[in-house]
Amino acid sequence: MMNGNVNLEDLIGNIETNLVGRNVRFFESVTSTNEIARKLAKEGAQDGTVVVAGTQTAGRGRYGRSWFSAPGSICMTVILRPDHDVATRVASAIGTVAACGAIELNTPLNPKIVWPNDVFVNGRKVAGVLAEASSCVLIGIGINVNVKPREFPEDIRKTATSLSEELGKKVQPSKLLGSIFMELDSLYTTIAVGETSVLEAEWKSYSATLGKAVVVSENGSSYEGRAIDVSVEEGLILETHEGARRIFPPDTSTMVRDA
Repeated sequence: MMNGNVNLEDLIGNIETNLVGRNVRFFESVTSTNEIARKLAKEGAQDGTVVVAGTQTAGRGRYGRSWFSAPGSICMTVILRPDHDVATRVASAIGTVAACGAIELNTPLNPKIVWPNDVFVNGRKVAGVLAEASSCVLIGIGINVNVKPREFPEDIRKTATSLSEELGKKVQPSKLLGSIFMELDSLYTTIAVGETSVLEAEWKSYSATLGKAVVVSENGSSYEGRAIDVSVEEGLILETHEGARRIFPPDTSTMVRDA
C-alpha cells in the first residue's frame, strides 16, 4: 500500500501489458521519479520499468520549473530503451496521449493537450509530462488525482485542478495507473515498429492548440499566427499573419499562449 491510495497487489494483478509496467518500483517519497529512473537505468533496469512514488519533493517540469506533487497525485516515470530514435523524438507525445487516454477510460472528463506537454480539464491543468533522453528515454507523468483545491500552492490555485475536484468525488489511483501503463504499452509497441500515424492522430484529437490563434515565444522573440498543424516528430506548425510558416520542435524551449 502506498499512502493509502495505490494497492500494489491489486495493480500488479490487473496489469495486462507486454512490456510497460511488468517491472514496477514503488516509493513513498522521492526527489523526482525521473531522477530515480535515471539511476535505475544506469544500473541496467529493463525496458518498460516504471518508477512510481506517492510524493515528490523536487518534481520538475519544462524549463527546470518545479512540479507540485501532493499526496493524492500520481507521480511516475517509465524507462524506455527503443532500438531507434523515433521514440525519443515523440516521447512527450506518448506521455500526454497516454495520460489523456487513461483519464478518458476512468472518468467522463474530456482531457485536452495544451502544446506540447500539459493536460488540461475544463481549462485548468491536471497533468504534465517531462520527457528526457540520454542512453534511454524517460517519460515522467504527473497527474493530480485526489488533490483538494486548498492543497495547491497559492500561485497555481487558480490554474491547477485535480480529477476529484472536477468530478466531485474521488478517483481510484490504482485503476488510473494501470490504465496509463496499458496506454503507454500500446503506444510504445506501435512506435517500436516506426509507425507514428496512430499516435499523431490521437495527439491531434486531444489538442487544445490546433486551429487556434496563438503567440509562440522562442529565444526572446514572439511569433503570432494560427496553429495550423501539430506533428509528433516536427512539432507545432504556425502560419503567421504574413502567411509564412514556422515550425517549433516540441523539445525546444518555446512557450505558447492564446492570442
